[in-house]
This record gives sequence, structure tokens and C-alpha cells, in this order.
Amino acid sequence: TFGKVFISVNDRDKQYVTALAQSYADLGFDLLATRGTARLLKDSGLEVQTVLKVHEGRPNIVDMIKNGEVAMVINTASGKRTNHDSRAIRQNTLLHGVPFTTTISGARANARAIQHEQVKALRVECIQDYYAASSKGERS
Repeated sequence: TFGKVFISVNDRDKQYVTALAQSYADLGFDLLATRGTARLLKDSGLEVQTVLKVHEGRPNIVDMIKNGEVAMVINTASGKRTNHDSRAIRQNTLLHGVPFTTTISGARANARAIQHEQVKALRVECIQDYYAASSKGERS
């Protein structure tokens, strides 16, 4: 397992969260989610641990981030109450070096990058070299 990925999404993103969570589970992550997201994922047959939001008490997701229990955060929550929670989550992911994304498209891109890395090692090159090779027909 890669560790645990925390997922909390707003209502308009709920339609996308099951497929997204499944992709992370397929990659070897354990799933963590807030109550509403966890219920949706469990109803879809996924194994997920329910985690408290910051305002719901302790231990909560920020405590887990501080304790090094979270490998990645996907948080698209919105609203007044969740805004406080989202800020605390973002601050602690930055403080503790935990990758996070606030969009479904960003979370999908992260999953694809991890999947690609499992198949073929990523390499870093400057953009000029990339386009030079591309213009010579060396890239497909």
C-alpha cells in the first residue's frame, strides 16, 4: 500500500468521487473520507475509513496529517463551515509535506501520474530538449 489518501468533496463533485476513489484504491491506497463522502463510497462497495472533520472533534483529519498518517489529500469542499476546515487542512498539508489537490481534475491527473510511474519511471527534462526531440520525430 502507498498509504492513505483522504477524500472530501462538495456535493457537485459527488458524481465523480466513486470512480476517482476506485482509481486510488486500485493504485494501492487506503481510503479515508469524511462522513458524507465515506457513505457514498461505502454504498458503492469501496472500503473506506470515516474521518472526522476539524469542527466535528478529535481525532480529525488534521490530527492524522500531523501524525504522518496521510499520504495525499483531495479536498474540494466548499461553504462557510468547510472553509475553516479546508484552510486548516491546506495549511497542515503544506507544513507536513503532504501533496494535496482541491479539484477533481487535479486528483485525476495525480492518479494518472502515479499509475504511469508504476509502469514506467518518470524522468525530468527541460522543455527545450523535449521539443527538440519531438521536432526530430523521436517522440510519439
